[in-house]
Amino acid sequence: MESPTPATSAKAQAKPKAEATPEPVEVKSLEKQPAKEERALEPQAAPAAAAEPAPMPPKETINLAADALFSLGSAAIKSSARESLDAFLKKVKGMEFESIKIIGHTDPTGPPHQNINLSLARAEAVKRYLVAKGIDAKRIQAEGVGGSMPIVTDKDCSKLPRAARIVCFEPDRRVEIEVIMPKTAENK
Repeated sequence: MESPTPATSAKAQAKPKAEATPEPVEVKSLEKQPAKEERALEPQAAPAAAAEPAPMPPKETINLAADALFSLGSAAIKSSARESLDAFLKKVKGMEFESIKIIGHTDPTGPPHQNINLSLARAEAVKRYLVAKGIDAKRIQAEGVGGSMPIVTDKDCSKLPRAARIVCFEPDRRVEIEVIMPKTAENK
């Protein structure tokens, strides 16, 4: 079987198509509508005020430098850091509080999943220390947020040599301890 030559296939494609003739459309003029009666605008009721959110109980946040508490890349509390934690415990044991939230942070270096795990492990280490010293574990929450809440911007540190970069990111490596105070009649 022969394949069509280029001239043959061009002729086959060049056949004129029959044009469809449009069907006639009936056009009607618009009927005049009677003018609507004007009326004064009625005042509408103001939308109901959104309910104000309940005030947050007061809290006290204490920031502890992770470098003071832990070695770089570690979640083991340094023996030198126990003094800072003991000072915190002495303060907390003398106050009425509702709960304690411990938030571990890392710098942005390293893979995000490792930073999340390290920050959580650091928060859990602080929680274990507080529980071992007499704070009720049910009143303590530990959370790790990795490098998602930096204090230092990456552009400030990322181009520095390794040793200088470690020092530059130091403020990001921290543990925050939030002491949530009980609701009182004043702040309910």
